[in-house]
Amino acid sequence: MDNAADLIRLKEQEVAEARTTAQKAHEAFQQATHALALVEAQLEGMKAIYDATVSKTKKTIQRKTRKRALGGDWRAVLAEMVRLYPADVDYNELRDICEAVGAKTNSNTIRSQMSLYKARGYVEATAPGRFLITQEGAKAAGAALPNTNGPTIEAGPFEDIDELIGGKSGYQPSTSSGSAIVQDHRQNIDDDLDDDIPF
Repeated sequence: MDNAADLIRLKEQEVAEARTTAQKAHEAFQQATHALALVEAQLEGMKAIYDATVSKTKKTIQRKTRKRALGGDWRAVLAEMVRLYPADVDYNELRDICEAVGAKTNSNTIRSQMSLYKARGYVEATAPGRFLITQEGAKAAGAALPNTNGPTIEAGPFEDIDELIGGKSGYQPSTSSGSAIVQDHRQNIDDDLDDDIPF
């Protein structure tokens, strides 16, 4: 009888311990479930913030790169680049063009505009600091590029010789139409021609 009573008490003790273990496991499960819900909520919040940030960034990029209508001054600058095509222009020539069309600007503004127009596809860089108008740029200026098979130059007398001997060319506004043309600053080579070229 005593042995049976001892066995019963031992088994009751085991049951109590098992209940305690189960209770602790249940509490741990509840804590884990709560922690999981908290982490999931944090994750959803982070996703919402990320989506909002990406959306705002996309809108900002779209706003900055949106092709707005050109202002009158810069439309005139691009139109003059169309007229000069297929010749490219450098920053100094662009400054002269801006002055010719009455655009009040400076070197930094010109560089910024060319960087923007390059990103928009209005111009392409032919060399560091030199730009050529594109068909897209001509369209933005309300014009169209002429069909050419290659660069052509309207040369005056002995202009090819000027090029060979290192004569310099630059942008000069025309006096007839108010637009700008490219003219050569020629050196006086009459004496050299008389001495070197028989006629």
